[in-house]
Amino acid sequence: LDLTAADGATSNALLKAAQAAHGLLTVGNGRDFCSAGGMICLRLDQPGGGFEVNLSAIRGAGLQINAKLLMMARQTGSPSP
Repeated sequence: LDLTAADGATSNALLKAAQAAHGLLTVGNGRDFCSAGGMICLRLDQPGGGFEVNLSAIRGAGLQINAKLLMMARQTGSPSP
């Protein structure tokens, strides 16, 4: 579920609904998205860009992530609700 174009309130509402769907990968913008339980959090506002991976949320959804992708990402330990 790509929430990168959604505003904060819409993104949070859709993210809550998506968390109930086991196996759904969520992508959004910024650290707040990871803190809210998002899985792939783009850092478009920082020089050089990049992304963070919320391993807790990914594991909680029953997903696995490729080690090569993890090596490219900055990992967060934000718990999924």
